[in-house]
Amino acid sequence: MLSQFTLLDGDLVSVDAPDVTLSPPVAIGVLYADSTEIEVNAGTQEAADLFLEITGTKLTSQLTLRGGRTLHVGPLGGDRANGWGYVVEIGDDRVFGPTPPSVTVERLAAVLADTSPARHERGVVLQPNGSATWSPFRTQGASQMGTRPDGTKLMLDIRRAVPGQKRSSKGLQVRGGSLTKQNQHGRDYVILENPDFVIYGLPIPEIELNDLAGTVAEVLVERR
Repeated sequence: MLSQFTLLDGDLVSVDAPDVTLSPPVAIGVLYADSTEIEVNAGTQEAADLFLEITGTKLTSQLTLRGGRTLHVGPLGGDRANGWGYVVEIGDDRVFGPTPPSVTVERLAAVLADTSPARHERGVVLQPNGSATWSPFRTQGASQMGTRPDGTKLMLDIRRAVPGQKRSSKGLQVRGGSLTKQNQHGRDYVILENPDFVIYGLPIPEIELNDLAGTVAEVLVERR
């Protein structure tokens, strides 16, 4: 299946995964303001609902941002000491994520108000203004769930490559770049690297490592 979407900074990404059905992606970025990082995700309403469910967050209040957008917030995991969970509606899409415990609702609102959102056919694009910028310490990326013909699932965690970062020289050369098998903390996964992206292939639930590698070996992720 071919999927094309934008990262939050507007870069267009193409993902070609033969024999894999791809779900709508979630674009991922990190805003930076006053030495504080705030994670920003953009995707469907279902993706935002899943974030709230997984984190155990209930939205309990709302503020109106400049431009009329509504910021919905609630204690992350039900405990203010964890930070805030938040959701902002951008047309049919949602911008959502967690904050560090040090960030107040007022500061979160100010940072989000310093971004200019635009909804395109292939996703949401955010343009930081004023005090907010994209974090110089993080890279843009996206996550996308895939379903194989046998019904097993995998997650593609796509991250834009850092310029000048050394790539692995030990991988197997495949269609989409250099492929390596990994095992960390007892969990198998694979890494696919090319000049533009680093893609982590994660099994959900467990897929035999060679099967996972065979599927990801056919994946091609390109910057358009």
